[in-house]
Amino acid sequence: MSASRPLDRGQRRILGTASIADNRLFVRDADATAFLNALEPSPRALICTVVYAVIRGGVTDPQRVLAEVTARLQERGRDPRVPPIARRIDQDHAGAMAFVGRCLRKERRTPQRGRVQRTQQAPATEKQVAYLRALGYKGEGLGLTVTGASELIDKLVRINTSCESR
Repeated sequence: MSASRPLDRGQRRILGTASIADNRLFVRDADATAFLNALEPSPRALICTVVYAVIRGGVTDPQRVLAEVTARLQERGRDPRVPPIARRIDQDHAGAMAFVGRCLRKERRTPQRGRVQRTQQAPATEKQVAYLRALGYKGEGLGLTVTGASELIDKLVRINTSCESR
């Protein structure tokens, strides 16, 4: 981990009475950024996706998040994006932990992402209702949400596929 840097006047003004913990927060965010910037865009996107998937799965301890991320990356086998990530985690464990900590803080600030919340409450789209009818759905589209329509489409596709395979 990089050495602690004192806060400049602008940072002190933003934080008011800054504690030592607040000072370390700036260093950790710099470590997290350095950790990510050392990766190419494709591996960077993969680690972000996996870290957020683990966090959204309910893991909140940073050590456990990183262990679960490592396990999930190992499951990917021959994915060419995995070795650079594994090397980076080994080379800069403190940076990896800082990145996980930043992701955890961000998820605490935004517990439910806006798009997910909107799609759970939004009415089914015209295309979804048309596809449901094409699959043989006889009910009304009224009252269906985007998420509900999507789940119903999945069920009807499975039913139609299983009927065709007989």
